Amino acid sequence: MRFYFCFGILLCFICLIIIPKFSTGMPSSSGSTSNNESDPSVVNNNEQMYPITNYYVDKVKNSVLNLPYVEFFRRCFKIINFWTRSDQPDRTPNELINIMTEALQKEENILKESLCGCDVKNNDTITKKDALKVFTNKKCFKGKLFGNELNNVLNMYTDPQNQVKYKELLKNIVTHIEGYPIEVDNQETNDFIQLSFK
Repeated sequence: MRFYFCFGILLCFICLIIIPKFSTGMPSSSGSTSNNESDPSVVNNNEQMYPITNYYVDKVKNSVLNLPYVEFFRRCFKIINFWTRSDQPDRTPNELINIMTEALQKEENILKESLCGCDVKNNDTITKKDALKVFTNKKCFKGKLFGNELNNVLNMYTDPQNQVKYKELLKNIVTHIEGYPIEVDNQETNDFIQLSFK
């Protein structure tokens, strides 16, 4: 029995090296793409609306959830009944990406709504005190979006009247979070983001 198990693992690794060379694309759980995925205007609009989500989802897709590899291993493990737990449903990589996207978008929406809610003058600026309160809110990326760099980031977007230009900050937000893992209210998402930085 041990021989068959070791042989199965060896076969998986051999196929892992050979299959990607002949693979032309990523597997899809549904087998087809939706109209939104093929429409470049919808994709660009999503990138503008959710820059934080897109940055971390792309990072996880390209490092941790390399979909052809994960899908291949998922099938292998299912066949040899390895790593299967009855209390946890079997999820495809695409389902995991969808869960992660929803969790990140939810918190990104909270961030935007909180910032807009503090803009009492409707001039795309808020007080530095309000900005600190929003970015340290535990419901929004656990209050750690910029980590120890929060004051430095806010100073970059603070005008002489001590008002933070939050719309400009949101437009350039990815440049300030690149290279840093974040946390959300979904532990599965946090695990994948942490792994993508290792």
